[in-house]
Amino acid sequence: MTSTSTPGARWIRAALQVNPYGYQGRDAPSDSFASEADYNAALLARCKDLGIELIAITDHWCVDTARGLVDDAAASGIVALPGFEANSSEGVHLLVIFETGTDFADINAAIGVCGATPGCANGTAGAPFKDILKAMADRGSLVVPAHVNVPNAGMLMGRSGQPLVNMVTDPRLHAIAVMPSVDEGFDQAAIVAGRRPYDRPHPLAVIHADDVSKPDTLDTEGAATWFKVSFTRLESLKLAVRTPTTRVALEDPAATPRWGWNPSEPPRQQITGRLSTASCAPARRSGSWLKRSLRRRSDTRSNARCRTHPSFATQVGLSPILGLRTSSDRLRFSVSTSWQRWPTTRPVSPGCWSASPAQLVPILNTKRS
Repeated sequence: MTSTSTPGARWIRAALQVNPYGYQGRDAPSDSFASEADYNAALLARCKDLGIELIAITDHWCVDTARGLVDDAAASGIVALPGFEANSSEGVHLLVIFETGTDFADINAAIGVCGATPGCANGTAGAPFKDILKAMADRGSLVVPAHVNVPNAGMLMGRSGQPLVNMVTDPRLHAIAVMPSVDEGFDQAAIVAGRRPYDRPHPLAVIHADDVSKPDTLDTEGAATWFKVSFTRLESLKLAVRTPTTRVALEDPAATPRWGWNPSEPPRQQITGRLSTASCAPARRSGSWLKRSLRRRSDTRSNARCRTHPSFATQVGLSPILGLRTSSDRLRFSVSTSWQRWPTTRPVSPGCWSASPAQLVPILNTKRS
């Protein structure tokens, strides 16, 4: 299918780990559907119902099984990106996604470059993580570590220290897929926040791209992500994950404001305090680091003065993500009304301050009462 576009960029919903009927693994589609035609029809109908305009088909070390779903998606007006799921020599699962219309022979050749044979067993180990990233980036694909916080297959599970730092800071890595229904992986908050030693020139995009082998899986929180794009094609997705602050959302941006207080919601409480400097930065740099992390805003809904409140960061849950500590060098600000938590709400507002989504995502994925 030819990708579509509208004047200017717009938000679309995409599911980037859809399994074809031929997938042989847990919850294989053939366990629930008698034929590929039935599975494809049900899956694509559910995509339509949920407003999912783009899917990526990523069977383990296999692209040939995607042919029928690619064709049926095109006939349904849904863009289908072909690809496969790789398994690096370190045991990290990687979604390797190609542009719509890419010849399957080229994708099979890419599987070979990754150190595997097309159609080999799911658990077959391929080339090292960094080699797969480089080789697939050179071929124009988007590589996303899948379900990074899932044991055995996730990038953030079973590894730490310099090997993990090298993976996270690889310049060819732009996004990771987290599974919101399970606990965080090792150092997940620090990695997404870009705290040392995981600091990067640009933040990682955090997306939801859980395995989809049944139509009703598309209804779950982790199945899909919203991207702001000008075209429903891979190149636009690649741009979005390079600028996640304004182009990636884990909840429908049209339904929920991403920043600021909800004008329809009355003030619920007043909290004032001071924010400690970040422990990840030397004292001489802490001020500039905070200025990049938090942008001061005026709050027209409150005239309250900022007051000293050493435990403020802990109270509002910022310490785990920003690595805050008590320090003589502090940035003072006040917080009032309610802030829009992504994907739900919490009683703190960026009417007085704001942080980039890359800074906030670990908080958003933290289950708090």
